[in-house]
Amino acid sequence: MMGYSNYWRWRQAHFENIGFDWIAKFKSKKEIKKWVSDNSFILSRKDAGIKDRKTYLKRYCLMGDTHKKLYMDALLNFSIGDVETKTRVEQYSWLYQLCGGIDPRNKTPIPGAIDKCKEVYYLLKNELWNEKVVIFCRHLAEIKFLSSYLNGKGFNHEVINGGISIDKRKRIIDRFKYNDDHLICQTECGRYTLNLSSSNTIIFYSNPLSGETRQQCEDRVIHTEKKINDILIIDLAYRNTIDEDIISAHKNKKIESGYFIRNLLEKLKRKILQGK
Repeated sequence: MMGYSNYWRWRQAHFENIGFDWIAKFKSKKEIKKWVSDNSFILSRKDAGIKDRKTYLKRYCLMGDTHKKLYMDALLNFSIGDVETKTRVEQYSWLYQLCGGIDPRNKTPIPGAIDKCKEVYYLLKNELWNEKVVIFCRHLAEIKFLSSYLNGKGFNHEVINGGISIDKRKRIIDRFKYNDDHLICQTECGRYTLNLSSSNTIIFYSNPLSGETRQQCEDRVIHTEKKINDILIIDLAYRNTIDEDIISAHKNKKIESGYFIRNLLEKLKRKILQGK
C-alpha cells in the first residue's frame, strides 16, 4: 500500500497519535486520498441489496445526585474526589466512563448508578419483550456491570468482548441465533465480521467515538434477504452530558477525534453554566 509492505511503517510515516486515535498528517492527506481514489470503488447500499429501514430512538436516563456530583466535578473542576487531571483527554475519558456508571479511579461501578441498566431491563421486559436484542457497550467495565445486573434479574444473555477468541465468538453467535437470549457486545468487536442478522433491535448503552465503528455496529444486524426489514436502534443517554453530544455527532456525521478534543468539552461547560 502506497509503496509500503509493512502496515506499522506506513502508519508511522503518514499518521500521528492524537488523543485516542491515529490521525493522518496534514501533508499526507492528499497522498492518501489519491491512493484510495485510484484503488477503490463506490458501492451504494442499494447496489449491495441492503434495503432495511432504520428507526432511531433516544431514551433518557436520570442521573442520581451522587453520580451527578462526580460528573460535574470532573467537568468543571478536572477532579474526581482527591484525584485530579490537567489534560482534557483524560478529563474526556473520565466523563465518558462516568456516563457508563463506571468510576474511572478504579474501573468499578458507581454505587447506585444503575440508571442505564434499569432502562435496559425495562426495555427488555416490556417494550422489547419479544425481541432478540443486541446491546453495544464501549468499555469492558460497562459490559461486566450490565451483565451482572441482568444476571441478577434473570435475563439470559451472551457476551462478546475483545478478550474472546474468534472461534468462541462464532459459537456464541450460533447460540444467539437459535436461542432466545440477548447479546451484550463490545463496540470494537462490532467492527469485524459478526453476523447478528437474527436480531432487528440494537441498544447502544454507550457509543464508540468512531463514526465508522458506529456504522459497522449498526450494520451487523442488516439482513441479506430480498424482503425489507425494520431495524430499531435505541441510544441511551443522560441529559446535558457528553452522551448527548456524541449521539448528535454521529447523527450529523461530524465525529472525529479532533472535533471532540477541541470543541466538545467547551460545549458541555456552556450547557451547564447556561442551565440548559
